[in-house]
Amino acid sequence: MSVSVAQVRLRDGLKELKFAWAQVKDQWDDAARAKFEEDYLQQLDSKVRGAMAAMNRLAEVIAQSRRDCE
Repeated sequence: MSVSVAQVRLRDGLKELKFAWAQVKDQWDDAARAKFEEDYLQQLDSKVRGAMAAMNRLAEVIAQSRRDCE
């Protein structure tokens, strides 16, 4: 799998998770839901952005390595 394909899958997975969470959130409204959202979901966007940035750097390194091997 290429880095760009992995990035698309990660981005799409996050979108799917957000959509599913929006549906669950309407049904599950208690302190446990709020804690779960605070502990995990609120941090997810920044973590995915960080992973995407790292993947971009990795793609650059891979591309440079391929050029060096030619």
